Amino acid sequence: MGPQGPHAKGTPGSKQSQLPMEHPQSRSSKRSRSILKQHKTLNAKTTENREAVSSLFRAVAVAVAAAAAVAAAAGAVVAAAAAAAAEVAAAVAGAAAAAAVAAAVAAAAGAATAAIAAAAADTAAAAAATAATAAIAAADAVAAVSAAEAAPESAAAAAAAAAARQQRQ
Repeated sequence: MGPQGPHAKGTPGSKQSQLPMEHPQSRSSKRSRSILKQHKTLNAKTTENREAVSSLFRAVAVAVAAAAAVAAAAGAVVAAAAAAAAEVAAAVAGAAAAAAVAAAVAAAAGAATAAIAAAAADTAAAAAATAATAAIAAADAVAAVSAAEAAPESAAAAAAAAAARQQRQ
């Protein structure tokens, strides 16, 4: 015999004994409808999941595009900073070149000043030599004037001496 107990099929008090007798085809169609219902539910959930995954992929794509845009902006900022640094370096190099030119001009001015001072010293030496020559010439002129003044006296003295000699003879 079959299983016995309160839940055994067809035994008095079991759930199946309370249900009216169904046709086997009717049970099969209920099962088919149940399976169809489950299938529809699964299809709906699958579609829902597909849409969720699709929306997730779209969100990821947007995030990746945003990250790329941020990276591009950061690259532009870095490039701008590099350009600014290059401009500063060029300005510093220009200032250094201007300082070098100014130093060269100052050195040239110093050399010119030294040359002018040397020329002034040469001119002073030439003026001193000219003054010495003029002093010598003046002394010679004074001596010549003195000699010229003394010449008639000398000539008279010489004549007197000559006359005195003749008288002695």
